Order: sequence, then C-alpha cells, then structure tokens
Amino acid sequence: MVRAGGVRFGMPSDSPIAIPVLAVRVGDTIFKDRATKPLTVDEIDWVLEHEHGPIARFIGVPEGNARRTWVYRLSGVIGCFNAPDDEALEEREPTLRSVDLIGGDVSRGVVSQYEIAAKDLTGDHLGLFIGAHSDDGKFNVPAQIIEIHQIPNRATRPGAVVTVRIGETPSQPARVDGGLYPPEQVFEIIELFQEGDPEYRHPRCYVNTRGGCSATISGEHYVSHGLIKLFTFDDPNATIQHNHGAGIVRPVKPKKFVANVLCTSHNHGLHPADDAAISFARFIRDIALEWRGGAGAWGDEAEVHISGDDFQRWALKLLLNHAAANAFTGNGGRVSTPIPPEAVDILLGRAEWPETWGMCVASQVDSPLTFDPFRNPEPILSDWWSAQPFLANGTNAICGGTVRLAGVEFGITLYNQGRELEAFSAPENPIRGSIQRPSFMRWEFEGVGKTVYFSWEDGWEHKTITYTMRR
Repeated sequence: MVRAGGVRFGMPSDSPIAIPVLAVRVGDTIFKDRATKPLTVDEIDWVLEHEHGPIARFIGVPEGNARRTWVYRLSGVIGCFNAPDDEALEEREPTLRSVDLIGGDVSRGVVSQYEIAAKDLTGDHLGLFIGAHSDDGKFNVPAQIIEIHQIPNRATRPGAVVTVRIGETPSQPARVDGGLYPPEQVFEIIELFQEGDPEYRHPRCYVNTRGGCSATISGEHYVSHGLIKLFTFDDPNATIQHNHGAGIVRPVKPKKFVANVLCTSHNHGLHPADDAAISFARFIRDIALEWRGGAGAWGDEAEVHISGDDFQRWALKLLLNHAAANAFTGNGGRVSTPIPPEAVDILLGRAEWPETWGMCVASQVDSPLTFDPFRNPEPILSDWWSAQPFLANGTNAICGGTVRLAGVEFGITLYNQGRELEAFSAPENPIRGSIQRPSFMRWEFEGVGKTVYFSWEDGWEHKTITYTMRR
C-alpha cells in the first residue's frame, strides 16, 4: 500500500483555483500537477458509461501534430488557471431541475421538461432523456443521453456529437444511435422516473451500486458541515479549503465546501454518522479550550457516550467522499481512487464489518496515530481535521486510511489488519501500536478523567485505553 497526501483545513495555497469537473468549458486552461504542462481545453467528451463511472475527457488544443487528453470523473474537481469568478461559476454549476408530482394514491414521481441548445449540453445532462420516436413514426420513445462530445472549434461542421440509447418499441429493438448536431440545435430534455424507486441509480451518486437513489444529487460536504460550524465557532465570515492541490484549494464559504457525489436520499441516511462525529469533537474541543495546553483548568470528571458504529461509519464516509471526488493527492499529482463495492455495502449498513477490519486508535506512545488533543491548541483552532487514504497496489482502490479529528487520529481499514503477524509492528505500518474499536478512550490527569465511551453492536470483545496526561 501507499499513503497519499493528506487533506487539511484552512491554509493558504497559490495553486490554480479548483472548480468542479462539471464546470469546465471549452477554452478553460486546466491544471493537473506542477510537473505537467497545463492543458487548454479545445474539446470535451462527456461519457456516462465508463469502467470508472461517468467521466469527462478534456482534449487540448493541437500541439503540432498531437493532442493531449486528460480524463476525470464527473464527481471530482480540477485546477483551473482562468477560473470564472464566484458569480460566473454559480451559473456553470449543475442546477436541480426536478420537481415532485403527486397524483392519486399510487403515482409519485419526478418529472422535468425543458429545452436546451446542443452547444450547452454538458456532463450534467448525461443519463437524462430526450424525446424520440420509432423509425416508422408510430411510437414515441425516450432516448437516454450516454455521450456528449463538444467540438465548437472545428473548422468544418462545429457542434456537438450526441449519442443516445433509444428504448424498445413494438416495431424495433432498443438501439444506440446519435449524430453531429449544429450548436443551436434544440433538444427537449425530459426527466421522468419514480421517486423512491429501489432500482434507480443516480449516475453521480457513488453509493448507487444497489439502487435506492433519489432524483436529485446533493451537495455533500467534504467534512461534516456541523463540524465546520463547531470549529469556526459559527463565524459567518469563516472559510475553509484543502491545502494539497486537490479538492477545494481556495478559501470558500462552508456551504461551498462540497462535492456532488451523493444523492439526497443516501446523504440524508448517513446523518447519524455526522452526529456521532460532532458529539466526539464537541467533547474534546470544550475540554481543550478549558485546559489551554496546560495553562488552564482540567476540571472534574466528564464523559460522553457515542455510537462507535456510527463514528466508524463517519470516518469511512469522510475517506470515501474524498475518493469519489478524486480529492486525494500522491506522487506529485491527483490520485484516482476507485471505491470497492464492499466499502459501499459497509457504509450503508448492508454488510457487517469483518472482525479484523475497521477502526483503531493508538495504544502505545510510539504509535504513528496521534492521541493527545490537549497538549497543543492548534488542533482546536485551525488544523482540526485531516484524511489520508490507504491505496491498494496496482489499482489504487481505496482500502482504508487515517482520519484525524480534534487532534485524535483514527485508523480505518478495509482489509485484515494482520495483528497476529510480526510485520504488524513494522515501522512502515501506519496503524502499528494500536487497538481496534475501544469501548472507551480516557484522558486522565492527576486521577481525574475525561472519557469517551463507544457503544458497539458487533458482539466482539472491545478493549479500553487510558492516556495519562502531564502538565
């Protein structure tokens, strides 16, 4: 495994401005890493069906007899040198066009209908439908957009190549068709499907592996919005960013610190995980503010009770959100991190964590996992979170990582940690000197403790850990 660069809060960056992949347009100059020449986009190929999910191919202006092509997931972000200002970027970002319709006792669906010119089609329209008809003209049939190739700068016949999958009719089978359309050609977009359909998979929701998606994509915060408000003391002028060249690399308002990687239904279903993380962070933060690195008061015994299952799920979600948005870096550039389906099943509670997988915390002083949130006030005032992935050799699929919250670091693995092996204690193991899923973590000073109790529903043995504080 390799360990890619971390994600941290609130530090300045001179990198190109990060914008959503879906917001890139022909003429933009985009940035991959400092070792690679930027690419000025001449054509864009938006593709729904790709082995890594919906993607965009950015094709550069001719360079002699060659052209460079960069490929990104639609759910990610990308560096842009001539990025639009905030107001212009708002106009580029995807909008939620769906409206609820309720009729009778049995029909509840989502439908939207509007017209759009071929030149304005983007990756946001992949998976939607346009009106079509059978060759004999007898049947109206929906045609799903599966690829849009924008070629506005071609010397001859500029426009958009649109490929669709046309549904089956009594007179002909389903088929794939398409063609080159002039820039001003008008399409009628139709969105129609049952709300709550257990089979529906939103193409931009990374947990859509078994359906159950809602009609709309949500703005999922890279790190829980409640945590941002907690550590910025609900300051209305607060900003947040990533500092490592991927994700959001310029200061933005918390409401903009999002990735469009979860549908509304799945995002809402994961709220208990966010609540567990907020309870943990508030408890640690309040103690640290009183203690002030040893200059203040330790106070009386205190404790908080948190669902360990939900907290473990929150740490996994933090890692997967960044993986889905291609917001990790390593080896000098952005890392594409496929998400294994078993990670999705565990996140959504469809599968149990195997006993040898999951969360761990430091149990030895030489563990690389940080465990003292009180000695230094920095984790409370600015550098209060980070996420670093573990990536599988060969595929770069995410198989765990470390998550730091309020100065305490948690390991998360989607593999057998091999605790019975001698190699577990090797210096290169990022989770050595740790225990799995503690039933409590306690910080004690002069016999007075501050304790986080974790409840678990897995039926396994859970050890405890006490850290002794010194002024």
